[in-house]
Amino acid sequence: MKLMAIERTAPFGKLRPQRLIPVPLERVNPLIRIAHRLAGPLHVDWRIIFDYEFVLLLGGQGRFETSAGVVDFGPGSLFLIPPFQPHRLHSTDERPCEHIAVHFDFGRQACPGGSRIDQRRPYAVLLEGGLTVPGNIRLSRVNPLMRLFERVVQAHAASTPLGRLEARMTLLDILWRLLTRPDSGGTGGDVVLAVRMQPVLNWFDHHLAERADLNALAALAGLSRAHFNRVFRRWTGYSPREYQQQRRMEKARQLLGNVGMSVKEVARELGFADVFQFSRAFTRLDGLPPTEYRRMALAGRAEQAKRR
Repeated sequence: MKLMAIERTAPFGKLRPQRLIPVPLERVNPLIRIAHRLAGPLHVDWRIIFDYEFVLLLGGQGRFETSAGVVDFGPGSLFLIPPFQPHRLHSTDERPCEHIAVHFDFGRQACPGGSRIDQRRPYAVLLEGGLTVPGNIRLSRVNPLMRLFERVVQAHAASTPLGRLEARMTLLDILWRLLTRPDSGGTGGDVVLAVRMQPVLNWFDHHLAERADLNALAALAGLSRAHFNRVFRRWTGYSPREYQQQRRMEKARQLLGNVGMSVKEVARELGFADVFQFSRAFTRLDGLPPTEYRRMALAGRAEQAKRR
């Protein structure tokens, strides 16, 4: 779905009073329209959107403005933008402002009438029990929500029934975590887990090409191997080997955007035995082979350059 189909730029005219739509928690079943990860200058002028949108900043600095005021953002800033709230976002430095954006409805019951989203009228969802999803929080690098948002984007990009289902279930997990920990700070136990997991996550960041030794990683976290496996999955949403494969593919996407490296060289850089093993792993996770991903990435970059 094109972004223009779910947004309207200024001027907006007179916005009608909100219609309030009550939604029981058991009816929350996210419907995702757009889930993407973009890097580059972030300049979104005054606009309104017709559904809810999460914006998670991964890099860069900037400002998020609404009629209520201005909020500075940086890496880890997470915003929930409600429908029909005039807002804008813009970078304040020259660094790439990488971000994840997810447009969604809370469920079919939470969608105002009409088959065309751009014909909606101002509304807001009221969750059961007066619960609210925080609209502006800052996540640490090791907060599991960071990885969950990446999973939403990856699964949604697969464009398969199972991929779409995984994206919806992962977004539901995100909503549950935000509703149960609205301050995003977590409990004392979560702080302890963050301390234990940080050196392990650092190891993966710097040793993507090496085979993970689970006993060594458990010792690094100060846990038994069995306890480490449970804690690691709770913290990241993956087993250690799945997590390493995900991180490898994230790095692969970056390297494939560098035309100076062949696909064979990318495979070797990430520790794969050969280009065929790498291609199978990449296709299994992204739904398309690395050569096709590179072609699409370069075409998208050329299209962005034309618009500047």
